[in-house]
Amino acid sequence: MALARVFLALLGLALALFVSVRLLVLDAFFAAILQLPFIYFRLYYFSQSATYSLSVSIQALWPLRKSSGHVLAPTALLDLGVMASLGHGSRHVRRPILAEVFASARHILDRLTGPSSRADELHDVRCRLAEQAGPGFASAAEERLALRLRVLREELSARVGKVEACGQCVRPRSASWPGGHCCSAQTQNLFTEVELAALKLSGTRPAQLKPPRGDHAGCAFRGPQGCSLDTAHRPSLCVRYVCRELQDELDGRSDSPAIGQLQEELKAVFERFQKIRTERTEANHFEELKASLRDRAGHR
Repeated sequence: MALARVFLALLGLALALFVSVRLLVLDAFFAAILQLPFIYFRLYYFSQSATYSLSVSIQALWPLRKSSGHVLAPTALLDLGVMASLGHGSRHVRRPILAEVFASARHILDRLTGPSSRADELHDVRCRLAEQAGPGFASAAEERLALRLRVLREELSARVGKVEACGQCVRPRSASWPGGHCCSAQTQNLFTEVELAALKLSGTRPAQLKPPRGDHAGCAFRGPQGCSLDTAHRPSLCVRYVCRELQDELDGRSDSPAIGQLQEELKAVFERFQKIRTERTEANHFEELKASLRDRAGHR
């Protein structure tokens, strides 16, 4: 049985190297088809932690790309041969591997069905969201504030309702679509680590970050009909931000004071969440540093 696993590991690694080289001359669609066996093998054979670390090292030393910048070997598929390991690994190792496989498979699909620039930004946001601390790993205060942020986003969005200003704003980077200049920002600047942490704790999952159809202009979730995300899954900044044109429109409404109060509360709660999260992460880093120093002292 052990010899069979060794054979499968070597065979998988050979196939991985062969396909990676062939990707230099094959288009994205054919390449994706060739990588399907890799997904199957990696789902079936799981590695020990040491083997997984080796696979990550191989990925770092193997940056195969086309001249156009397309990723030729998605990270979850390159290390198949290493991941076909001598053992099935522990449960805590399997879960991130499985999530990585599906993330890379979705990345390939997004590249085949839409602009590659959008697919790359989607992959980045989804991966960073998955890396955030979920319920049970963050503090109770963080979870409570994250849920409050979600409620406030939905309340504020419902209160503002449909407005004309957002459909009349035409600025550079707005492609051919009318409106949405504020949504022309880069995706990573809107979905910061703190925003993603709050979204993760309030229930947002990578699969719920669905892109629109059409051209990619600005944020990956900006489409001809507006944002493709439900309000609950949008960054707090996106819901709270009001440009000068929109503010002028809101000033003429009777519920303008109520909207302003919701904006201020959303801002205050977000800042409180950011402060508590920073304190927790800094404390965790300090504990990790102390543990590392103790280990080093023990080896002397």
